[in-house]
Amino acid sequence: MKAVCIDAVGSNNNKIEINTSFLKVPVPKKHEVLVKIDYASINPSDLVSIKGKYGTQTRYPIVPGFEGAGTVVSTGNFMGSKLLKGRRVACSPASLSNGTWAQYMLAKLDRCVPLLPGISTFQGASLLVNPLSAWALINTVRKDKFENVIISAASSSIGKMLIKLANYRNFNPVALTSGQPDFLPENIISPSNIINTTGNDFTEQISTKLKETGKAAFLDCVGGRQSETVINHLADKSKIYVFGALANSEIKIDIPRLIFSNLEITGFWLKSWLKNQNLAQLSTEIFQVQLRLNKELSTNVIGVYPLNKINNAIDFYLDNRSRGKVLLKP
Repeated sequence: MKAVCIDAVGSNNNKIEINTSFLKVPVPKKHEVLVKIDYASINPSDLVSIKGKYGTQTRYPIVPGFEGAGTVVSTGNFMGSKLLKGRRVACSPASLSNGTWAQYMLAKLDRCVPLLPGISTFQGASLLVNPLSAWALINTVRKDKFENVIISAASSSIGKMLIKLANYRNFNPVALTSGQPDFLPENIISPSNIINTTGNDFTEQISTKLKETGKAAFLDCVGGRQSETVINHLADKSKIYVFGALANSEIKIDIPRLIFSNLEITGFWLKSWLKNQNLAQLSTEIFQVQLRLNKELSTNVIGVYPLNKINNAIDFYLDNRSRGKVLLKP
């Protein structure tokens, strides 16, 4: 089978050897299935994983790709696995070394989601990272009883989802974006609640807005100086949920302010959230996400590339990630 392979990370940890290779089609074990991939997504987490910086130690060579969708073509010798044969599924890999950027991929049963009849594999390829993360984050904020939500990288794919879900849950969203201020229509978010993070008056704007907003949940996937500015102006008893690091830069926290303003800061990793859900809860959550894939959780796909154009696909994604999602088609 054809697959994208990463053999190693360069000495400067930035130069990456990306090749398309031919590998043996893997054979599923008892609780696994083999998925013929129709489409696979490119996500920031994929690029972090390629560099060996994603949660667990990366052992090269690897086939990247955290999510995709396709059809189950063979299964292990287990009734639960056999029930999926011929089904269209959204899936994530059984291991970090065996990802979706390939013609075929092994997936464990608990990492396969049968797609509803109205959901195509084109849509399903982006089901398990952004939509599920956005759903989990907003429901976590709801559980923590916040009414105001500040969303960084708001013009990104997941940022738009978070804003739409915030409206669905009757929150008051404040959007931070370096892109165009009209990235969503006014019936989704008021222009007065959109703040340009690259403007000379960013600090003044965020200070004024957060005084007006009061206690809030800050959903941050950027980090760096931008996030520091927001945190320094959060109202007492606010909470920061860190779920990404697009700026690839640390956040310096004013410890006395953290203490005396009773601020909280926590990391959000979808993998950990999934582990905390029982089977019934998870089935319900994923069902609800699928129902909204054409609504609040829709993904705007701006490009589709074959595997042998992987470098072009990554370059295009990096240059246009605020516009939407890039898919690979093996």
